[in-house]
Amino acid sequence: MKKTVDSQRNVSLPPNSFYKFSLPSRTMAPTLRQRNKALEQVDVNKNTGTGSTTSRTAKKMKTAKHEESKVFDLDAAGQAASRRQPARASKLVKKSLDENQDVKIKEEVDDREVKPMSSEMSDYEAKRLKNIEENAKFFASLGIFQAKDELTASTDTKRKKIVRGLKPDKERTAPLPKRAPSLRLQGKTPEGSEIPGHAGLQTTLFQYQPFEDRVQERHPEGPLDMECTNVKKETKAEGVDFITNLAKMSSTVEEPTKELGADAASLLKKLQSLVISERRVAKVVPHRIFSVGFHPSSDRTIVAAGDKWGSLGFWDLDSSEGDDGVFLFSPHTRPINCLSFSPSQQSKVFTCSYDGTLRCGDFEKGIFDEIYATDEDSYNSWLHCFDFLDKSGSNLLIAQNEGGGHVTTIDTRSPGRIGEKLFRLHDKNIRTVSVHPLKQQYFITASTDCHIALWDVRKLNSNGRSKSVCELPHGKGLNSAFFSPITGSKILSTCADDKLRIYQLEETAEAVTDVSLASSRHHNNHTGRWLTKFRAEWHPRCEEIFIVGSMARPRQIELFDDKLHLIHTYTSEEWLGSVCSLNTFHPTRDIIAGANSSGRMHVFM
Repeated sequence: MKKTVDSQRNVSLPPNSFYKFSLPSRTMAPTLRQRNKALEQVDVNKNTGTGSTTSRTAKKMKTAKHEESKVFDLDAAGQAASRRQPARASKLVKKSLDENQDVKIKEEVDDREVKPMSSEMSDYEAKRLKNIEENAKFFASLGIFQAKDELTASTDTKRKKIVRGLKPDKERTAPLPKRAPSLRLQGKTPEGSEIPGHAGLQTTLFQYQPFEDRVQERHPEGPLDMECTNVKKETKAEGVDFITNLAKMSSTVEEPTKELGADAASLLKKLQSLVISERRVAKVVPHRIFSVGFHPSSDRTIVAAGDKWGSLGFWDLDSSEGDDGVFLFSPHTRPINCLSFSPSQQSKVFTCSYDGTLRCGDFEKGIFDEIYATDEDSYNSWLHCFDFLDKSGSNLLIAQNEGGGHVTTIDTRSPGRIGEKLFRLHDKNIRTVSVHPLKQQYFITASTDCHIALWDVRKLNSNGRSKSVCELPHGKGLNSAFFSPITGSKILSTCADDKLRIYQLEETAEAVTDVSLASSRHHNNHTGRWLTKFRAEWHPRCEEIFIVGSMARPRQIELFDDKLHLIHTYTSEEWLGSVCSLNTFHPTRDIIAGANSSGRMHVFM
């Protein structure tokens, strides 16, 4: 076999051997002559007791010799392993190369002479600083540094948005103590003495504290004084003036007229030109808005909103009194889910709440009168919505949820706080009721049992389950359903199955014969738990347009036609940064209002 000779160690190697890849190079270890000379010098130094530098060199030689022997050992092991396991042999070769690399680096570092730092600048540093100076002069000639300073100044001094309306409470009031259980549950007589053989209340039912520390009991029976809760004592007259001015308004309301053809086109053109500004955004109520509506006056712009904890706020956009024109009242203790001004008297506003009461805010009398109330002992009996059965506003149809969906009719002119009769219509809760604008014996209910039902009020049965004229099934529970406001020939529904639907009524001069689906469109209605559910609403003067909230970004309010085509979106990067769940039109003017879940109102004019 042909032999090869290693020039460094005079060792005969077979051709193509992997030893030549593992042997240390000349720069990694001293020669044999240098090593022997160093060892001899060590012996001399031991005898004379001098020379630490030479001893360090000798130690370095011994370390290199040890590393060299280790490499030869690894090489031998790798050669033996290559016959049995080639993969393992390659790993050993790689390991030996890495270790030799480390020896080389260590020797180079050890042999490097560390020079003290010089005060003089090297040619490289001088050239580097010269380039930096020339680049700075070039950028300065372009004005880059000036633009950078201006941009930094603009970002540092961000414009602080002014919050109009109610100011946030800095100090939270302590909750009222929870009412003690009755004497009967405590096992006591009305006089307070113990009942023999009665163990009293043993459960922890009344020790439960609700998630939100708020009082949920309703206000006392009877009328409540109309007092502003957001004005201070020294400015109490401002709230009185606001109530007085509303009372002085005309007692009649202009009846809206239907706009078709060219009139509808001009109306749409006006609606598309509406904009929002800083003055038209304000916090009207402290908490999430559950209902919203415009005052029908054509002279003043006043919008009302009801929130989660029974507060009713009015915002006069043309006033600076109160909190930037906002005046707050507290007629209820639970969510005000529905509010509406009287169709015949502008000085009256009706509100119903989950606390089980329906009240009429009469600005002429300065009270919130109690019109209807459910049984106070029944916690699950609460009111969800209502609608007027006539144009005078004296007869109302109320949806009452008590172990199912019920409705009752009341006459506000009759004494007492009870309805005429209670009719069970659905197995689950009713979200909205809507009365036909022309044939007022018909009304529809939207329920969480996934159905819209059409009813004839003359055929309701108070002794059992009433029979509907027809039912319109949906994929999931309904958020709302409303008749078109002028002719009542269409029904607009908003459903939790992410769809908007429009139904067409087939009717004669006196009766409704059938209802069919006219169009349907996908629309994201998943508002979640903390946002008020969407309720699409018709334009009060044109049945060809409706408005609804949107989950799209940037935040916007969407305007559709009766064919479910999106024709316009209202948005503003600066002033509309949240989801407006509830939106409404002004009944007599071209104005739109949007309400979000933080209590703010956004008005487009």
